Amino acid sequence: MKLKRRILSLLLALCLVAGLIPTVALATGTDTGKAIQLVDSGIAANIGGKQADNIYFGTYQQSSNGSGGYNTDPIKWRVLSNANGQLFLLSDQNFDVFQYHTENENVTWKTSTMRSWLNGYDTTQNSGGSSGIDYTNDNFLDDAFSDKEQNAIVETTVVNYDNKDEDYGTDGEGGDDTVDRIFLLSINDTDNIKEYFPGYSTSRFSTNTEYVAAGGKLGSGMNGADEGDWWWLRSPGSNNSMAAFIEEDGGGVYEGNPVNNKTAAVRPAFNLDLSSVLFTSAAAGGKSSGTVGTLSTVSDYAGNEWKLTLLDGGRSFSVNMNGQTSISASAGESVKITYSGAQTGANEYVSVLLCDSNGNVLYYGNIAQNSASGTATLNIPSGLAAGNYTLKVFSEQCNGDYMTDYASAFEDISLTVLSKETAPNATFTATGDNGGTLSNVDTTMKYSTDGGESWTDITGTTMDITGVTADKDIQVVKKGDGTTTADSEAQIIDVTQAATPAGIDATDCTTTAQNDGTITNVDNTMEYRRSTASDWTEITDTEVTGLVNGTYEVRVKANGTVLASAAATVTIGEHTCVAQQGDWQYDENNHWKLCVCGEKLNNVAHSFEWVIDKEATATQAGAKHEECTVCGYAKASVEIPATGDDTQLPQTGDNSNIALWIAVMLAAGTALTGTVLYSRKRKYSR
Repeated sequence: MKLKRRILSLLLALCLVAGLIPTVALATGTDTGKAIQLVDSGIAANIGGKQADNIYFGTYQQSSNGSGGYNTDPIKWRVLSNANGQLFLLSDQNFDVFQYHTENENVTWKTSTMRSWLNGYDTTQNSGGSSGIDYTNDNFLDDAFSDKEQNAIVETTVVNYDNKDEDYGTDGEGGDDTVDRIFLLSINDTDNIKEYFPGYSTSRFSTNTEYVAAGGKLGSGMNGADEGDWWWLRSPGSNNSMAAFIEEDGGGVYEGNPVNNKTAAVRPAFNLDLSSVLFTSAAAGGKSSGTVGTLSTVSDYAGNEWKLTLLDGGRSFSVNMNGQTSISASAGESVKITYSGAQTGANEYVSVLLCDSNGNVLYYGNIAQNSASGTATLNIPSGLAAGNYTLKVFSEQCNGDYMTDYASAFEDISLTVLSKETAPNATFTATGDNGGTLSNVDTTMKYSTDGGESWTDITGTTMDITGVTADKDIQVVKKGDGTTTADSEAQIIDVTQAATPAGIDATDCTTTAQNDGTITNVDNTMEYRRSTASDWTEITDTEVTGLVNGTYEVRVKANGTVLASAAATVTIGEHTCVAQQGDWQYDENNHWKLCVCGEKLNNVAHSFEWVIDKEATATQAGAKHEECTVCGYAKASVEIPATGDDTQLPQTGDNSNIALWIAVMLAAGTALTGTVLYSRKRKYSR
């Protein structure tokens, strides 16, 4: 009977497949072809049924960790249908090994231990054991899904049809319908080749995870990892002690296996509520955020594996734009967004979706991380065309590729991207080492000399500016009106600066006029000024002459967009007169010494004294002259008149009457001698 049933199933499958051309049916709406797409009013246009797309949702033991245990990996689900705001999902692989029912007895889906284990029901919901088995603390629902993921799983009315296969002669009773979150497929579901299984057996084929290959919860012998294996259906078999299943090649075995069989796998199914989903993203790399504050382009995506960002109703995130819900900016400009109520943690972000007027997501990025409140900077993408957009700002937990993310409701901000004015074509002529003149400008423009940190309005068709440096250049912008146009891109005028001249030298002044100093080793590309002056003088030769003493600055002149160089300094020394070694110089009135420069030093009047050249006598005139006691200058001799007196002693140089003088002297000597002898005589006579 089992062999006959399998052959009939395969033949039926082949006949059905031969008459079908599989198509991908998309949900209402338009697939944007992007790696991030909004779910709007329960519509996820990019998700196709008939197993065209896959969703990653929840986690479960699957791959071996190499140490006898198993890794908890994201669960991949096949999308059987996308309709009525729900995704009908079936696990891509066999996820565990579990009995349909723990007892070998008649049972329906409603009272099976399988249903209770999948959903976490207590003893009142199944007939396992002596009085039911409690699965509230050991169940698939809690093991596979977070609380927030469970909130997105629909409580589905599960219709339990009887098994009416005529080959059995008796009908398996389906029992009462149930309301469950997690369930197994029925015979009716797996036979629905139009909606769910367009490939029939091939599309029902399912392989084991490494965990299932090792026996799962029951430890039963199963086929190897990535090999096909049997998996339970919820429909009864030929009677209520049997349950239908799909065998390892994808064929249906509807007479079933005993309900307590331990070698069939579990492929859970459920309906996911799309109203709980904010948006979908490519399962791997869909959320490429880049630098915080900068949005990244949402790439095109032709794949079929998606992850979900669920609405987390427990988040009370809000945005405050000073009461405004719209902003205007130009592409490349930055705007400020003030937020509060964001969740904090390692994976918590304040994020933004930038959408066009049709709701297509163009950019995604994070503007803050692990921050409950604050003001974040958002850089509007520079390549964004002028037009109307929406910024969807939200607080989200990003858990990585293939993992479900959680986010607050969107806070929408209308964004108007203004068209940019045409960039200016200004010119700059340097006039000094930090400034010059802007030309070909007007009052609709502004300029910056500090790299765009601050701006100054231009007040005419030309404008003298200062503060110019070679490292910051000059930026000139045509201002937008803020309503229909934005500031133009900045025209950047490249500014350089001449090198400081080297080798400049000077010669000192050589006269007391202090006006013959010289600056040397210069050329006609340079200019100079005294350090105390404000204006510069052009240099026309290789040296500058006729300069007074002092400190001078020399620089290379400004030329076009080349700023004048920094100044080199030289000093012309003052001439100080120093007397030459040598005789005094004099004239009839003064005497002086000469400096090397020819300057008279210590020029003062003579200091005269009389010098007797010849003494006068009574009968003869003498001679004398005046002579400077400092320099020796002598005036002409003058006569000393004769004295005219004979009784007088002879004057110096007078030899007249010499005999008379001799007689007088001899008489005086004789008298003196006699006086001495008399004195001695008296002395010795005492």
